[in-house]
This record gives sequence, structure tokens and C-alpha cells, in this order.
Amino acid sequence: MNISGVVEKVVERPGKYGSMYSMKVDNTFYGTKGKKPPCKEGDYVTFEATQSDKGYWDANPDTIKGAINVAGKAAETTPPATRAWVPDTDRQNSIIYQSSRKDALELVGVLLQNSLIDLGKAKKADAIELVEGYVDRYTLRFYEDTRRLSPVMPDEKAEEELKDDIPF
Repeated sequence: MNISGVVEKVVERPGKYGSMYSMKVDNTFYGTKGKKPPCKEGDYVTFEATQSDKGYWDANPDTIKGAINVAGKAAETTPPATRAWVPDTDRQNSIIYQSSRKDALELVGVLLQNSLIDLGKAKKADAIELVEGYVDRYTLRFYEDTRRLSPVMPDEKAEEELKDDIPF
């Protein structure tokens, strides 16, 4: 992924095998491992970066270009007004879950108002548990539909794990 922006900070940390370097651009740290980045704070740079499985970003120090100090008069170009959007899986999943939960609550509410869910002669405490089960089930369904971008129920293994928790 190509990244561009103003360097907010350059950090050097002592490591087991020598110094480790990173630079902060647009509020994100990009490691350059043992190679010092050819820029300083205030420089506008472009470079290639990759994200590790653990979510850390690594900049390829050989691709860092620009190094124009935008704060000084030597700046010939200005940084672009837009910043590249970087997906954050945990954040996105949290948003999908919250939306699914809200929609499940809304649907169960409509079903209850229209007497489309029969709670039988259950006592109040049991009725609450039944309604919670419906909300949980619809939350899971909407969450999976949204993650997969298709209306597919969770796989059989997930269904089996949920059977004890869901009243139907």
C-alpha cells in the first residue's frame, strides 16, 4: 500500500540486535526495522507499507521518497488534503456487531408488538430469557450476513454451539 503524509515523529529504540527505527505518519507508526528512515519530523514523504498479521505496519525504507520539510520555505509541494483509508478489522467487526444488535432488537420489538412471537404462558423471567434468545439469534444471523455479504446462516458447527442458548 502506498502511504503519503507528514512525518510527525522519528523514533530510535535500542534492540537486541541493534537499533530499531520507526516513523509516525498520520497518527500511525511504521517500522523500518534496523534501517534509519531518510527523513525527519516535518518532512512530507511517500513510501510503500505493509501490515503484519498482528496489525503492525512496516515501511519499506528503500521506497521512502520526498523528504520535503513542509514547515520550511523549501517546500515546493503541499501534501494532499485526503488521507488513505486503512481498514481496521477489529473496529469494523465491532461496528458490524453493534449494527446487527441494533437491528435484531428492532426486529424482535416489531415481532413482539405484532404478536408474531408466542411466549406462551411463560413467567416474566422466562419470557425475558426467551426474548433475549431471539435477540441473540437474530444478532448472530445479521452479523454473519453482513460479514459474508450474503444472507447465509452460520455454519452447522456454530448452530450446534448455539442450540443450548437459543430457545428455538
